[in-house]
Amino acid sequence: MHAGNILTCRDEQGHGLSLVTIDNGYCLPESFEDCTFEWLCWPQCRQPFSEEMVEYIRSLDAEEDIAILRFHGWDMSGKCERILCVTTMLLKKGVDTGLAAFHMRSILCRDGARRSPE
Repeated sequence: MHAGNILTCRDEQGHGLSLVTIDNGYCLPESFEDCTFEWLCWPQCRQPFSEEMVEYIRSLDAEEDIAILRFHGWDMSGKCERILCVTTMLLKKGVDTGLAAFHMRSILCRDGARRSPE
């Protein structure tokens, strides 16, 4: 993700500006080898999720999402499915234990780690 993948949004009353990170290239990756998360330096990523966000995260269902994508004609690779399931599980378990986004990212990606050629 890079700085060009940030949306600005206002709340329903047209006030309160917030930043929303997006990245279609990393939406359903097959690996995390080349992922960068520019938001890691933002202080917000170390703060706990709001209760509203926690409830939303708890409602996520990776298997249902995969079924919906298949229904609409997209047969994603097994690698993408596995990463979607694992990251959804990490996100749900992370919020249940009080982890912030920064800490969950640290579990997924090791800084400076390089995979050896296969």
